[in-house]
Amino acid sequence: MRKFVYILICLTGLLSFASKPMGEDVISAFSSGDAERISLFLDDPVYLTLPGKSSSFDKQTAKVVLRDFFSNRKVRQFSVIHKGGNEASHFFIGNLSTSSGTFRTTIYLKKKNAGKTIQEIRIESN
Repeated sequence: MRKFVYILICLTGLLSFASKPMGEDVISAFSSGDAERISLFLDDPVYLTLPGKSSSFDKQTAKVVLRDFFSNRKVRQFSVIHKGGNEASHFFIGNLSTSSGTFRTTIYLKKKNAGKTIQEIRIESN
């Protein structure tokens, strides 16, 4: 009986982990405009394209750049309009609605070690 309970607990944990789509937590962080949470997933380096800025940044600098972007634009909503990928990588294309307008946003993620990292973020004016 103990073996059965143990196996059931392990399977439940595995299924709940597997059922969470890659990037769901990244989408949640973008929806709230939380640069701190987004930075948890950034690769080092990460490529950022923002209005007036486009470059490869180390993780810490990218966090500051994103924080500046979000501090000047209060995020109202992030809605995914397209997503795709495979086992190794994913991408999301969405509309980031802010107090300064709507931005077409593309996020490229890649599986790395046991987690996922953001390789590139493009936030472009519509």
